[in-house]
Amino acid sequence: MEEHSPAKLAKEGTLQELIVRLLKHSGAYALATVLNRAVNVVLLPLYARMLVKAEFGVLEILTVTSTVVMLVLQLGMDSALFRSALYRHGVDKRVLTSTAHYFLVLTALVAVAVLVALAGPISRLLFGDMGYVWLLRLVFVGDFFLVCNTIPMARLRIDEKSLKFALIASANFVLSISLNVLFVGVLRRRVEGAVLANTLAALLFASIYLVVIWPELGPAISVRELKEMLAYGLPLVPAAACNMVLMMSDRYLLRFLADLDQVAMYAAATRLGVMMMLLVSAFQLAWPAIFFPIARRQDGPRTFARLFEFFMLGVCTFALWLAVFARDLIELLATKSYLPGARVVPLLVASFVLYGVYYFTAIGVQVRKKTYFLPLGIGVAAALNLLLGLHLVPRTGMMGAALAKVLAYAVLAAVMWMISQRLYRVPYDMGKFALLLGTGVGLFFLSTLTPPRLAVMPVAERLAIVGAFPGLMLLCGYVDRGTVRRLATAVSSSMARGRATTGHTPQDWSEIG
Repeated sequence: MEEHSPAKLAKEGTLQELIVRLLKHSGAYALATVLNRAVNVVLLPLYARMLVKAEFGVLEILTVTSTVVMLVLQLGMDSALFRSALYRHGVDKRVLTSTAHYFLVLTALVAVAVLVALAGPISRLLFGDMGYVWLLRLVFVGDFFLVCNTIPMARLRIDEKSLKFALIASANFVLSISLNVLFVGVLRRRVEGAVLANTLAALLFASIYLVVIWPELGPAISVRELKEMLAYGLPLVPAAACNMVLMMSDRYLLRFLADLDQVAMYAAATRLGVMMMLLVSAFQLAWPAIFFPIARRQDGPRTFARLFEFFMLGVCTFALWLAVFARDLIELLATKSYLPGARVVPLLVASFVLYGVYYFTAIGVQVRKKTYFLPLGIGVAAALNLLLGLHLVPRTGMMGAALAKVLAYAVLAAVMWMISQRLYRVPYDMGKFALLLGTGVGLFFLSTLTPPRLAVMPVAERLAIVGAFPGLMLLCGYVDRGTVRRLATAVSSSMARGRATTGHTPQDWSEIG
């Protein structure tokens, strides 16, 4: 691994500067991710009121199926493009971009054609009859357009054009909501309307992303670069498949071992859990552009360890808020008939926290290009999730599905930590990590104590409990006060620079134009 001089390290950034970069781009990606994922949350009141529970359950199964198909069809090419563009020296980004994009569009076109032809058998498998063939075909066509967006989105992140990324996401959010309101709320097309709205939105934004990426596309592809990217990306395909089993199998288990009403209530809870996933996803989007340069640094392992501490503090703080106010949020967004789903929100939130832990514990396999370990670790967790789900769901329904997911993610984080530490040792402070989790769990159970003659603890008391969490961690020495002060100064300086030229930096304007 290349060792950098002190001058080079200073240029690449101190810990505070790296965190500011992550906050800056994660903020823009958070907006983009929040808007993308928030479509499901914002539409929850519409779906809960315009669809009966069984129909909402059908829509959830179609949505999960769409996600599985899309992630598998991406073939890990976005991650491979990141590594080739940012970690290797002397490569032509234009050649890399055109190679990855052309290859992905062609393979996705062939795969979706096959899926459209097999929509009948898939309908019988998922729903027991042929009544959903048309909806499945719409879903698969929409997945093709979503896959076409993969490389353009990755290229925007590689170039750290987070503002342009966020602007496109904002437009996507507005269009998706508008089309769903039109087809589901106004035209009353029910499940078909929701699927049709999402497919049309995917088509339009595939066209927009094509315009964005057009200047970066060359006339041909490089077989050598394609082989290099496939060598890195293809092992991620079974990893993605196993990850989808891990993330999505709970809905399928409830569909086959319980009923569609259980799927619908669990889907409402999952949409709150997705709010937790927004934070993790925003970080993931900003992370690769910073990750590979850090990995090349001499002080990379120590820097990763410090970033992990700040990342987990932010993730656990948000997780505590969601877990404590789960019942209030479901009652606000859905209807009282969906309130039983509130019981599983804390478990779902915990699973996403553990997913964030896994993302850090897998650093070694990415740095050393040992991505074939990912299917192993995720496969073990996915198999455990299925086995636990098959045992628990028939007995405890939604709670069993959520508990199986939490335990599986805990195993995933542990397995990847053991593998990665042998490849690239990061000096994590596990004592601090245990303190963080223990404090968060303790405060959550404190919030569940019910005062006499009340169904739940009053909102003011719960606000005080969750608001005390960051302060307690500072008092306990989880983060160094000097580091916090320097970070605050760095953030303030960055914001001051950002307010120049009418609130935008020159780079921001270049991103817009």
